Amino acid sequence: MKKINIEINPLPLREKIYVDCNIQDFIVKKIHAEKYDKVFFIVDKHVYEKQKNYIGWLVEKTGACGILFLKPKPNYKDFKHCEYLFKKLLTYGINRKSCLVAVGGGFVADITGFLASIFMRGIDFIQIPTTMMSMSDAVIGKVAVNFDRSKNLLGSFYFPKFVFVDTNFLKTLQKQELILGLVEVWKHALLVQDYKIIKKMEDFLTGSSNFDEAKIIKFSMEVKKNSSKWIMLIH
Repeated sequence: MKKINIEINPLPLREKIYVDCNIQDFIVKKIHAEKYDKVFFIVDKHVYEKQKNYIGWLVEKTGACGILFLKPKPNYKDFKHCEYLFKKLLTYGINRKSCLVAVGGGFVADITGFLASIFMRGIDFIQIPTTMMSMSDAVIGKVAVNFDRSKNLLGSFYFPKFVFVDTNFLKTLQKQELILGLVEVWKHALLVQDYKIIKKMEDFLTGSSNFDEAKIIKFSMEVKKNSSKWIMLIH
């Protein structure tokens, strides 16, 4: 199990990220340890169709009070749609001692994080990213939704309580989706001039070898962690 601690000073922003494969038991254990009054899942519908057993097991074992499915569409990430989602949270009796769990890519993470950040002045949320892009980009808790045709106009820095990166989700991705996610990793490798990582990705793309997804993701997170801390401090 690889663990990354994120702390952005002087701001009180903290995040714990765990990276491994098939960590369902670990996720359930960590959620139970927090003793939440209620746990509510917000899940990408397409991901659920591919990983129904995995996600269904998490929902059951965490004792979640409900699950809400989202179909990622640009018009669903707007402030007006959030009103519908807030009403759903109230219907399920979500309160200040509850937790939201986002299972999906950046779209689901953004909406869930935004809801958590302003619901009852802020409640915990947990992120379970399911794409290479969202896994490698999960370091800084930026949450936002669209407003008045402006992309990500409303939002804030609001870190998830935990990020659980389970590379098991990558197995159901098409290679094209995996490649798009690797663009983010490629950018980070160029930033720090890590040519070993670049070579590993080139070998994978040409089909000459496989690569350790967890290692690649951890590398990308570490680069973003260090660069983001520097950016925060100079501002």
